Amino acid sequence: MVAMSEVPPVWQMIKEAIDALDGRATHAEIREYIQTKYGDISDAMIKTEINFCSVNSPTRIYGPENQDPRSTRNPDDRYDLLYRVERGTVMKYDPYIHGYWEIAQDSQGRMVVRQDVMDDADVFLETKDPEELRRIGDRLEERRRYVEAELVYRIAIDLDEEYHAAWNNLALVLEKQGRYEEAKEAYEKAISLNPNDPATWSNLADALIEMKAFSEAEKAYKKALELDKENPVTWNNYGLALEEQGFYEEAERAFRTSVRINPEDAVAWGNLGDLLERDDRLEEAEHAYRRSVELDPDNADIWYMLGWTLEQMDRYDEAIEAYRWSSDIDPNDIEIWKKLGEVLQYVNQYAEASDAYRRAIRIEPNDSKLWRSFGWVQLMVNELNTAEKSFLKAISYESNDVMSRIGIAVIQTEGEQYSRTIKTCEQILSIEPDNPYGLVFRAIAKWKQGDMDESERMLHHATDLHPDFYLGWRHLGIFYQEKESYSEAEDSLRMALDLEPTYADLHYELGVILLELDQKEEALKEFQRAVKLDDGFVQAWARLALIADELSKSTIMESAKQKYNELSKEGKKTRSPVLIPPEIADYDDAEEVEEIETRKRTRRTSLQTEIDELDSSQTFTTQLMELFVDWLKRKGVSSRQEPDHVDVIFQTENHTYAVEVKALRNPIDDIRDAVGRLLQYNLLPERRPADIWIILTDEKPADAGLVWIHNLRQRMGKESFPVYLGWQEGSEFIFDEIELNL
Repeated sequence: MVAMSEVPPVWQMIKEAIDALDGRATHAEIREYIQTKYGDISDAMIKTEINFCSVNSPTRIYGPENQDPRSTRNPDDRYDLLYRVERGTVMKYDPYIHGYWEIAQDSQGRMVVRQDVMDDADVFLETKDPEELRRIGDRLEERRRYVEAELVYRIAIDLDEEYHAAWNNLALVLEKQGRYEEAKEAYEKAISLNPNDPATWSNLADALIEMKAFSEAEKAYKKALELDKENPVTWNNYGLALEEQGFYEEAERAFRTSVRINPEDAVAWGNLGDLLERDDRLEEAEHAYRRSVELDPDNADIWYMLGWTLEQMDRYDEAIEAYRWSSDIDPNDIEIWKKLGEVLQYVNQYAEASDAYRRAIRIEPNDSKLWRSFGWVQLMVNELNTAEKSFLKAISYESNDVMSRIGIAVIQTEGEQYSRTIKTCEQILSIEPDNPYGLVFRAIAKWKQGDMDESERMLHHATDLHPDFYLGWRHLGIFYQEKESYSEAEDSLRMALDLEPTYADLHYELGVILLELDQKEEALKEFQRAVKLDDGFVQAWARLALIADELSKSTIMESAKQKYNELSKEGKKTRSPVLIPPEIADYDDAEEVEEIETRKRTRRTSLQTEIDELDSSQTFTTQLMELFVDWLKRKGVSSRQEPDHVDVIFQTENHTYAVEVKALRNPIDDIRDAVGRLLQYNLLPERRPADIWIILTDEKPADAGLVWIHNLRQRMGKESFPVYLGWQEGSEFIFDEIELNL
């Protein structure tokens, strides 16, 4: 530990810590480093100094060194050290990455922290240097201010029509705005000025991919590779163009070349995995996906595809683990929860499957298939009331939902409500006249009502129409057992077992029939098969013990008796008289294939300037803003309340965006933090205070949230401006003005 006489100021300790921790660390990691090296330094002091040293922390204005206006263009080496990347995490500040920040007075004379863009604007108005303008455009592009960046690049081009980099970067921001034809023209102009730049050829190909011009994109990638054969990114993107055209062997070679040149590229490994999975080379695909998630463990799609690959290889425990990783990373992706629920259901982990379906239903409460799947899981655990409500909910969203009606018929049959069963089956058969479940359950109900002749006719009709439907044969066998026609019962149950040899109940029921036919040795074998398939089958263990004793097979008898006694203490498991397989609730194969293909998203990396897709939340919020403006017009609100003077508070569960559209997490603390940035950073130059607020949420905020919003508005000193709420209700978004006089 350092001697007291050598202890530096806390800001210097923080600078030392962030350097030692590779330029990025949590508050806790910085605190641990400082306290380990320098002793008992107050936690509160360290946290406070971290905030004072973070160029984008709204609370840094309270630091004694931060009382006067200044910009990081002329940094204070003591206090402009860090950049806050998320709650509780900072990294070493780099103005070329994070832009310039300033402590300045707003229009009301209050000190605020905000991005320093005014100097950029001054240079933009004054400079005649195309290169300086291009640099300004690059900074604007980094901040996702694409329209302004486009304007700056165009001015640079007006000053120098042969400025290759300006044409290329103009194309990039046009592509970013989805203006692919214009981007293509700009790339082609850049190429005409410098045909030997591989990056521009590759960027052109990227734009052509977006335009679905795969053949042209392939040619552009080939040209880029002629100029730079060792660029792994171009090989990866070239592989995607080939794959889109169905040239799978060539695409595989391209992906493998990419990972050979750069074995640390998670994107290329993921694309290789997608191609191998499509070709049913599952073990190779697994290897590629595992390599990808090793390199990028936060990619939910790759974890999902790894899970799907493992599921196809019947490695369900590993598949479930992969799906759980995917859901942890992206808990708002409904398809992940669907798939996780489906696999958990298939392996009889019904409680966990219920949880997964519940999570999916929270995301999309109007999905009939989710309610249906949830109903089947509840049925499997004998929660019949919840199951029936779930099936009815599914039917309310999809009136012709046959599978949910089958579930209701199961519940009614097990509850001996045979008249209701018949009505439900008539509904099923009115939708699908030859539905095997409707035919069989109606026959069971008739049989239980005493109409044996009609029931026998119906069961034979079902097995004639559907000879591969094991339930028809199973219930025909039980029907003959009740009539004491044991030979016919044996024949029917053996037909059922030929179709479904892994169902323990069928082996047990055949064993009972064989006892009636005095075939005791054969019966014993069937009971043994039943308990091998279902170790918790109490009734089968009891029968096995009795027949083994009768046949003087003492070892088998003692073992079966011991197992029976153990299970009896745990409680006897109720066996379903209907015996519906869990996969009845599976999604359609076509739907599953479509979802898997959706997971194989185009994964590209641009060469000169990184091109990320627009955040879905940003696009979504823009649409909501349009709805909101229309709603304001219908209310007759004055035209001064234009969208660019509206503070938008957009809630999602996982992310906080500090761009033109703001987004928050749900908890109040996160809302407080993000709204503080919204009001204090003032990202746009000379941006006027909001005329109104609109708060877009998943559901109407709780009272605590409304109280906090009210208090914040009071502190703003502008109590008169209105606040509006927008929240989701079914598939609609509802807007309303709220009163905050609490």
